[in-house]
Amino acid sequence: MATYTDKLVVLDSGQLKKIGASDVVEISGTLNATTITGGGAGITSLSASNISSGTLDDGRLSSNVPLKNAANSFSAAQTMTGLQVNGDAGITGNLTVSGDIISQGQVNVLISDSFLDLASGNIGTSALAGGFTVNVKKATGFTAETVTDFVAGSGSGPTFTVSGGSTALAAGDIVQISGASPASNNGLYVVDSVASGVVTIKGTGGASPSANVPFVQTQFAAATSQSATAVKVDLAAFAVSGGGLTKSGGGAISAGVFCYNYQAGATESSFASSWVEISTVTQSLQAAYNGGASIQLANGSDLAITAPGAGSAAVSIATNKASKFEVDGAGLTLSTINSGAVAISSAGAATVDGTSFSIDGTSGSNVTVTGGNLTLSTASSGDLLLSSVAAGDFQTAGNLTIDSSAGSIGIGTDSATGAINIGTAGARTLSIGSGSATSASMTASGDVSLVSSANVVLNAGASGKIDVQDKMILSAAGGVDLSVADGVAAGDILYVNSSGVCDKADNNGSGTLEVDGVALEANSSGSPASKQVASVFGTKVYLAFTSAPTAGDIAFLSATPGQATTTVPTAGRLFRIGKVLAGAAVGGLYPVLFKPQYIADI
Repeated sequence: MATYTDKLVVLDSGQLKKIGASDVVEISGTLNATTITGGGAGITSLSASNISSGTLDDGRLSSNVPLKNAANSFSAAQTMTGLQVNGDAGITGNLTVSGDIISQGQVNVLISDSFLDLASGNIGTSALAGGFTVNVKKATGFTAETVTDFVAGSGSGPTFTVSGGSTALAAGDIVQISGASPASNNGLYVVDSVASGVVTIKGTGGASPSANVPFVQTQFAAATSQSATAVKVDLAAFAVSGGGLTKSGGGAISAGVFCYNYQAGATESSFASSWVEISTVTQSLQAAYNGGASIQLANGSDLAITAPGAGSAAVSIATNKASKFEVDGAGLTLSTINSGAVAISSAGAATVDGTSFSIDGTSGSNVTVTGGNLTLSTASSGDLLLSSVAAGDFQTAGNLTIDSSAGSIGIGTDSATGAINIGTAGARTLSIGSGSATSASMTASGDVSLVSSANVVLNAGASGKIDVQDKMILSAAGGVDLSVADGVAAGDILYVNSSGVCDKADNNGSGTLEVDGVALEANSSGSPASKQVASVFGTKVYLAFTSAPTAGDIAFLSATPGQATTTVPTAGRLFRIGKVLAGAAVGGLYPVLFKPQYIADI
């Protein structure tokens, strides 16, 4: 009820009446007033729909109206579009999300629950793979690209358009989209094809991604005027197999097995046949053995046991039962690096078998047997070869025997020019052959020397003979190592001068008319030197002739110092040297049966 004090009002009768404080004014029509003041507590039956301006105080609002500057409690389900919370949000009940949950990466996502139930509500009979991925980094060499438009897949695969009309992405690449609006377009996708700047992904309306990449998305929400980012990534994935993942070396990973895969510059094909089973994150070798007494390697996935980066550690394998370590179809290497020995010991026999084997050492090595025999042999076929780039030394405390049950025994049968020494030290008896030997042969392209400080006996028996087909030097005490004058050549006929030096003989000089031997070695030292001289009657020697002889010619001492002639001298001394054995020269010298004989002075 309104109160008007000491005011005049016009009544219907036209009279003016002053209204007191206790008077009541009733208006049955419309009250028009410029201003109505007062508490208004008595005004009733007002309609809020008639309020078209002004501000209502918060206290006049219903308790069901939420306030922006106060905590609100909703007692019924609410539907909101585009809810954004700038501060903390707490939910005491369940949060059900039918779309994607996207964390912008500002802070870590903290989960207090002990378990995350992935694929919750899956009531199908087919196993599903589940897990999570880690974008380790952008692939090396790839430059992030800007995405301007997304097209949903329908009839053909979903597409996105790259700004600039070109892209470095290729079919099969795994690409990450970020910064898209709506955010549901963010995630990992497999590129199906590329046409200029338009990239088609595998998914709805097009080709399906491989079962080895169950973490990729397959559809876009249509959107234009975007500034999203597309990059190829180095990707790690952790998953529980649904039976469709294939492991390194091939073969499906059973459903329910936890596995891992990491690919730099990830592609759909790189994730195929490369998943690695993870039985546990950390497990001792003993626990692994307890779980199964064998380790089966996968094709292409080597097992490596390596030393620590700092310090040292040892590996020991010990059993009390027959064991083996074998490699099928490849090499097996036991080695030490930088230093350290490889020791193989056995309380019993040690056997090394193989189509071939090598024992190599870079310093002094030995093979030693204590209390038994050491046998090196070949069986069925094959030669036994012992070789050395330096000296070879065989030492025994007893007899050393080299026997051959079938073939010959060869010593020094290669083309090397080194000497062969047998019995060159110590007081030894040297025996070659036996009474039952059919023959004994010594062959050389040069000299064969038998040297003794005592006698050298060549005994051919009563019915045998000693056949000298070339020159033979027999050397005893006072033998044929004589002092030979300078300038003497091999094949020169020699005499011994008054100084005891062998010099070139001729048939017309003074004191040079004798024949005492034939030079077997040249002397060009500038002074007399000890050289080999043939002096044994009846041996074959090689002489220098003044002109080529023929076989059967008689050789005489010529007037040319040191040389023979087949022409009978008509002056000086007539000295027969011997008979020519062949008309073919050897090194410019001709073979002659050496039978020197003085005939006459002419």
